[in-house]
Amino acid sequence: MPDNPATMEVRQLLRSYERATGLLSCFRGSSAVWHQPEPVHVGRMGLHLSPFCVPQRRDKMAACKHDDADHLHTMFGQASEPLVRTCHAGADEIIIPVHWQNQLVAVVFLGQFRRRDDQPAMLPLWSEAKLKHALVLAAGLQSQLLRIYQKRLAEQPSPDDPRLAQVTDWLNANLANDPSLDELAVMLCVSPTWASHLIRQLAGQSYTQLKDDLRLARAKDLLSGTTLKIAAIATHLGLEDANYFSRFFKRKAGMTATAYRKVYQLPQQV
Repeated sequence: MPDNPATMEVRQLLRSYERATGLLSCFRGSSAVWHQPEPVHVGRMGLHLSPFCVPQRRDKMAACKHDDADHLHTMFGQASEPLVRTCHAGADEIIIPVHWQNQLVAVVFLGQFRRRDDQPAMLPLWSEAKLKHALVLAAGLQSQLLRIYQKRLAEQPSPDDPRLAQVTDWLNANLANDPSLDELAVMLCVSPTWASHLIRQLAGQSYTQLKDDLRLARAKDLLSGTTLKIAAIATHLGLEDANYFSRFFKRKAGMTATAYRKVYQLPQQV
C-alpha cells in the first residue's frame, strides 16, 4: 500500500534535515491524531540504528529507554524550543518537541555528535557555529511538523464537528489532573449540560466513558513503552491510588497491568 501524503511529507522533512546537517533522525508521534484517519508511519529512521546506538541499546537498554521514553514526560511538560542534550552514553543530540494546547504531540531525536574532546571519539566533533545553524533548521522543522499536525487535526473523522479531536487532545493533556466535566465545559465555553450532550453526540459515549478510554490507552502506552512504576503511571492518569489503578486496568483490559507489561513491552522501541 502506498504511503499517505502526511507520511510522505513528514519523511521528506526529516530526510531534508538529515541531508542539511548530516545527522540521523527518529520521529515519535505521541497523539492519536497521527493515527487517524490514516496513520503516519515514517518507519525506523537511522538514528537509533546507528553504529553508536546499536551497542548501547543492546547493553544498556534501560538507560536508553529512560532517556528516550520515561524522561520525556519530565523534559517536555511544557512547550519549548529545540534543545541539545547529552545522553547517558555521552552523545549529544538535538531534541525537537512539538506541542499543541500544552500537550506533547510529537518528538524528533536528531544525532549524534559531540562538542567536547572528552566525549566518545567515534562521534563527529561539532563547532558552536555548526550547532547554531542546526538549531535554526530544527526550529523550522518544528514549525512544519506542527503545521502537519494541525492539518491532520482538522481532518479527524468527525466532519460535522471537529471538536472531538480538540476534546480528546485536551483530555489527554490534562489526565494527570483528573479533569471534570465542568472544566471541559469552561474550555469549550459551553454549559456542563451542553458539554455532556456534545460528548455523547461526537463520541457516542458519556464523558466518563471517554475519559476512561483515554486513560486506558495512555496506561497501555506507558506500560509497554516506559519503565515507569505502577504508582507513577497512576499519577500520570490522575489516579493517586495505585491500587485503584490496578483494579481499573484489570476491569478495562481484562488482565493485570503487570501481566500486560510482560506481554506487550517492546524493548526494541525507543
